[in-house]
Amino acid sequence: WTKISELDPENIFSRIELADLFREQQLYEQAIAQHEAIIALKTDDPYRVCLSRREIGNIHEEKSDYEAAIQTYEAALALTAPGNWLRKDLQHRIIGIYAADGDWEGLITHYKEKLENTPNDPELIGLLAEAHIENQQLDEGIDAYQKALELAPTDTMLRLNLIAALRNAEKFQEAAAAYES
Repeated sequence: WTKISELDPENIFSRIELADLFREQQLYEQAIAQHEAIIALKTDDPYRVCLSRREIGNIHEEKSDYEAAIQTYEAALALTAPGNWLRKDLQHRIIGIYAADGDWEGLITHYKEKLENTPNDPELIGLLAEAHIENQQLDEGIDAYQKALELAPTDTMLRLNLIAALRNAEKFQEAAAAYES
């Protein structure tokens, strides 16, 4: 199999196929090495780097190395822009790792730690709010949504999520006010 990449070492598509073959055979380190080679070849292509980091994260998940998976997904997230489909996919993968164990407190801690570096990131605050809501901490979730909306008042998804949280908390007048604003 390694002859494939040796014949044309700069062909990323053969490396992707080779990584998939290694992964199917549970040769995880070799699969990761192929993706790392792609990253080294495509340093000027953040999309391709991000895809390879996502695949490395998948491999870490298969190995049950969830901390390494999260770190890899976070490295890939740093290469994406808000609203990008790949960004949302990576965020859902991180959420999925915590959700699989019902570790909403761990996810809340994860987001709080990230907010120490970027305290005014409305997207991150919105994710923190969602984690609070999933953990049945409605008031904390509502507060976080309100803070995010102060930073991004035109973000319709944040507003709709706030309204839903207020309805779930049976704060109907506040939900109506949030809808009208």
